Amino acid sequence: MAYLLSSHTPSDKIPDTYIQPPERRGGPAKKTEVPIIDLSDEKNSISHIMDASKNIGCFQVINHGVPVELMEKTLEVVEELFKLPPDEKAKINKADDINKVCKMYTSTLNYSKEDTHSWRDVLKLNCGSLDTNLQFWPQNPGNFKDIISEYVNLVKELGSRILDYLAHGLGLEPEYFGSNFSKITALVANHYPSCPDPSLTLGISKHTDPTLINIIQSGRVPGLQVFKNGQWFSIDTPPNAFVVFMGNQIEVISNGMLKAVEHRVVNSTEARTSIVFNVTPSDDCVVGPAKALVEAQEKPIYKTFRYKEFFESFSGPKPEGHDYEDVIQALKINV
Repeated sequence: MAYLLSSHTPSDKIPDTYIQPPERRGGPAKKTEVPIIDLSDEKNSISHIMDASKNIGCFQVINHGVPVELMEKTLEVVEELFKLPPDEKAKINKADDINKVCKMYTSTLNYSKEDTHSWRDVLKLNCGSLDTNLQFWPQNPGNFKDIISEYVNLVKELGSRILDYLAHGLGLEPEYFGSNFSKITALVANHYPSCPDPSLTLGISKHTDPTLINIIQSGRVPGLQVFKNGQWFSIDTPPNAFVVFMGNQIEVISNGMLKAVEHRVVNSTEARTSIVFNVTPSDDCVVGPAKALVEAQEKPIYKTFRYKEFFESFSGPKPEGHDYEDVIQALKINV
């Protein structure tokens, strides 16, 4: 079984492989106001979503169709899963096979090749077809499958709604993102165990997301930070709200009109759990600036590529001195 932080007895000493270089360490940040958008007002929702996606790359939504009680139950059952005994978690630890429907791992799937690890455990569930995939989800806790499947179905609907609003705001045809652009969905539960010295570690280092969009239930403990205007800002999220992040693919398709948000997660002496719903193109999907937007802006800013090739470059080990930003820059034309 691969190493899991949550399966080991807490210690006052942080393993050397989890201590970040000084220039990459986290820390406190100023609070920022990420717009909270009421989805019960469609016309205003589209306008506010577009403004936030252009300026910050993220926003929060309320009146989104997912009951607060279900959000709370989902967070609770995920927290319960990470508290299971090591032998129970071993049954769902599938990090050795990247194609598995359900896998559990620490830091990233490149753990064995990392110089420095992230202070987090991850459960990732493929949500593309619940009828097919549900049988591979964890058996324990006993109510896990029922709660998570109900949650996933409603968050999928929310994702489709947000993508339709984005298409409308960009001037694209209705359901533009309803094809291969949003074919792959997954639920990623991030658990950040209590850290004896958060100033030395990171839950997740600075990055953008390789997805189309991410819908995030941020959890009860602060930790999510966004990077704008050259500095870090923390996000306070109401318990009834989701945070929506623009990913790299929406930035490319919008020809740079919408911005993928740079963000990270800092650790705490208090354990933190968050839930992220990824909406991603299929492997064979051809991604590039939307034709209508290129015609309006006269020239494309980004190249066209197959999503699988992009993801392999983005998520795989990088040459020394290179990171995700180099992969993004390589997509730009005349840069």
